[in-house]
Amino acid sequence: MKNNTKNNNELIVSLIFLMLAFIISILPTFDIYKLNFGHDLEPHTLAIKGIEEGIRYHNFPLYINYIADYSRGSCRYIVYPYLFMYVPAIIDMIVNNINVAFNIYIIIINFISLIITYYSSYLIAKDKKISVMATIFLLLFFYRLFNIYDRQAFGEYTALVYYPLVIASIYNIFFDDKSKWYLLPLGLTCIVQSHVLTFFYLSLMIIVFCVINIKKIISNKKIFNILTKSFFVALLLNLWTIVPLIQYYLEKKVGTVFLGQDFKGYSDIKRLFLITLNDINLFNSYGLESLIAYIFIFIIFIKIIYECVKYKKWNEYKLYIIMTLISFYFLVASLGFFNYELINNIKILHFIFSKQQWMYREIGRAGFFLAITFALSFKFVNIN
Repeated sequence: MKNNTKNNNELIVSLIFLMLAFIISILPTFDIYKLNFGHDLEPHTLAIKGIEEGIRYHNFPLYINYIADYSRGSCRYIVYPYLFMYVPAIIDMIVNNINVAFNIYIIIINFISLIITYYSSYLIAKDKKISVMATIFLLLFFYRLFNIYDRQAFGEYTALVYYPLVIASIYNIFFDDKSKWYLLPLGLTCIVQSHVLTFFYLSLMIIVFCVINIKKIISNKKIFNILTKSFFVALLLNLWTIVPLIQYYLEKKVGTVFLGQDFKGYSDIKRLFLITLNDINLFNSYGLESLIAYIFIFIIFIKIIYECVKYKKWNEYKLYIIMTLISFYFLVASLGFFNYELINNIKILHFIFSKQQWMYREIGRAGFFLAITFALSFKFVNIN
């Protein structure tokens, strides 16, 4: 009886904290008719209006936005997936206000992010408290909110919602419950249909991970079969998007950038920790809570390494160490410490890295790993 009461109390407290984090994450949408004019708002608004025209004329799949470029048309839908844009498009057709449509979509996507992050965190950590803390961290992660409310990066912030699902499914396929293999093609499909660049770099990360674990894949037929099946299911689900994109890419050069150019005029530390969003008045110093979390994670990481060396507990803390190293790799990669001129001079590296346009996008990839690491840190605070 006492255990049931304790569990119920813990559930109520968890739900309260999750709902508070969710409400904070959607505060700017409370002024439902107001929308901050972000970096990508104009092209995404035009894309949504084009989708509305497509709906009216029963045109699907869409490859040409007929109202773009002064009604001369644009092939934007080939290079920028638009499936999730149907949500704000349909809402806009109902309420006849694009700002309201965007804000309702942001509320929906934040709630979906809450559910997916909690579920994915639990698949990895197998701990409800850790999953709650990881979810709160990611919901309020400054780069995620920066993407939504300042950059208005529709595709990127939508794709990053499903990022944890792919990471959790990979983890489970290799180390845990292989019956949930379907989460991998599902997560990849959602990312492909949201943002091609996020999918491209996530695919590279998966390939690197598979190369590192190639012996395990070859020796374990079940893992090999699941990965093969997942690949073909994801491919079949997205052929209608991938084939036109490849055709377009082969026929026309897609622009790249000179790596490192986005650092000019910026302070790395300011962009990483203290991005301010004065236009929406959400937080005065947006990344301060993340800075505190990074310091906390780093201190616990050093403590755990010390414990591992002294008491040889490497297996016990392996997940935490791996997550921490991946997190800090992405954070450091987002800064100007790398020799980007060297990368630009090596064709294959320039081809791979220049496609992401801006290196600060690496911070977004760090988000879920940081969330898990941050939550696990509390579990190890009282290590003896």
